Amino acid sequence: MIKAIAVDLDDTLLTSSWEVSPADQEALRWAKKRGIALIVATGRMPSAARKHTAGISDIIDYLVCYNGALVETSSGKAVAEDPLDSTVFGLLRQIASELEYCCLYFSGDVILSERVVDGDQITSYYKSRTGAKISAYLDQPSMGRIHKLLLYHPGANDGYNPRQSHPFEQIAFDSLSHRVSHLTQVRKTGLGYVECSSLRVSKEKAVRSALGELGLDLGGLLAIGDSYNDLEMIRSAAVGVAVDNAVEELKRVADFVVASHESSGVAEAIYRACN
Repeated sequence: MIKAIAVDLDDTLLTSSWEVSPADQEALRWAKKRGIALIVATGRMPSAARKHTAGISDIIDYLVCYNGALVETSSGKAVAEDPLDSTVFGLLRQIASELEYCCLYFSGDVILSERVVDGDQITSYYKSRTGAKISAYLDQPSMGRIHKLLLYHPGANDGYNPRQSHPFEQIAFDSLSHRVSHLTQVRKTGLGYVECSSLRVSKEKAVRSALGELGLDLGGLLAIGDSYNDLEMIRSAAVGVAVDNAVEELKRVADFVVASHESSGVAEAIYRACN
């Protein structure tokens, strides 16, 4: 029996206009009335996750942010955290400088940039989809714990289209994986950039932590996602579901595939798994 739902945000629960469809909202509220807990699991920072889930904020039990590096209650209290080791962060900064990569550093709801120029298309897109404010790293070098790094080759700005993979993303992934995969996770995003976080971080681990707070476990979990950072969560759940627009790797490990994020696939997954 399903006791909890863990759902990804971007391209899963959120449409391309970054909204939760009325059908998905109705299904989530239907599940909540039946005592099923709701965990939102995203790569986003807390404020950005809350911005786009405001319409269902009253039924969210936990937010898993930064792909699992930070877990918060619905009221914003941190219950689990796994930031990057400061030495690893320093090494990543050094490598990014050598490669002349653009960088964004995340800590809670703070974002700082390094080697990002005015008019940078990737950063402009990131700000538009998250509503985040970004300051220069040199203006605030001591930002505390680092939950995530976002890095990209400046060439990824050329003809940038967030709906198409960019060859420079693969180049950045290969370059960083070759040098630091034993020290940090390096994840492709399909958005032109790669993300780095603690080796211990995963949505699956963070969701398991949130379930523990609720007195539950993975045996009662319905997990729904679309991308690489959802793989472990989908594999480990009692029922793992991929939306139709998911990457093929995720579809292969899912128990079943539902409609896309544009067609309320989350609602389909809930009714199918929970009835």
